[in-house]
Amino acid sequence: MKDMLRIAFCLVLLSVAPTVLGQPKHASIISWQKIQVKTSYSQLKGLPRWYYDSTYYERFRQDEQIESFRILYKSDTAQVEGFLVKPKAVKARHPVIVYNRGGTGNYGKITEVWLPDFYDFVKQGFVVLLSNTRFTGQYGLYDQLGGVDLNDVELLIDITRSLPYCDPNNYFMLGLSRGGQMTYQLLKRHKYPINAAAVIAGPANLVQGMRDRPEFLNGWNDDTTGRYLNYKGLKNILPNFAQNKEQYLQDRSAVYWAKQINTPLLLLHSRQDGFVNVSSTLELAARLQQYKKQYQLIIYNEKSHSLPVRYFLQRNQQIIQWFKKFTK
Repeated sequence: MKDMLRIAFCLVLLSVAPTVLGQPKHASIISWQKIQVKTSYSQLKGLPRWYYDSTYYERFRQDEQIESFRILYKSDTAQVEGFLVKPKAVKARHPVIVYNRGGTGNYGKITEVWLPDFYDFVKQGFVVLLSNTRFTGQYGLYDQLGGVDLNDVELLIDITRSLPYCDPNNYFMLGLSRGGQMTYQLLKRHKYPINAAAVIAGPANLVQGMRDRPEFLNGWNDDTTGRYLNYKGLKNILPNFAQNKEQYLQDRSAVYWAKQINTPLLLLHSRQDGFVNVSSTLELAARLQQYKKQYQLIIYNEKSHSLPVRYFLQRNQQIIQWFKKFTK
């Protein structure tokens, strides 16, 4: 009898160990690894070097009160990479921000050097999760831009259910560029209650957007770096695209179904954005106004896509204030 009790106790201990150790006990998790941003600001190259202020970047990198994790999880039959950034000292359940990344395929994929993006949010007590979606690595060519990859993001919320430091009553969503479009799509699904959302330079009308930037329909093949940055284009990825083109694009265009968005939205965009025309955000705001939805619109007068660098901290504070307004 004692042996049976001892075995039962061990089984119970094993079942709770992952949560106790900070790793979620969830069937979809494949691996869970604590990481550090080892690249110093002086070692940064390309866009991150331009994007970040050196003081801000190094403060995040050296802050011992913040911890970051790389997650590998299963979504349908795909293995997907994600990240989690959180306060190290957990004294209560924290509100959760699900972040939708920008870019296409491997272009814009989140790596460790982009985790400082979430520093302001974590310092304010938020836990941030994000997914690179299944369309990275060799599969970056086939990015559906708001198709089956929506499942990869929704699964992050499932994962948080097993994390004792995540507050199930306080979910928020933040999207940048293409991630803004996916934010709109996920809000339309209404699968999970999202208290409020914010979108930075998100395309809201792909019917018009594809006329402005047909490369997303036709694809491109000019990358010779071996980094899988090429893309086949939606018309070569989605089944029967020629017959279903308008439906595919409207399904990815919030201006056509703004009435179905019931989540309070903060819209931020630059008037001089050269990648995603501000007109679609203005059009969406007009539809939200028409349907008496709760929203706030902020337009910057600077040349930038992710919003001007010098407004980076201001932008974050505006988003934080918006989220806190709807925190339960």
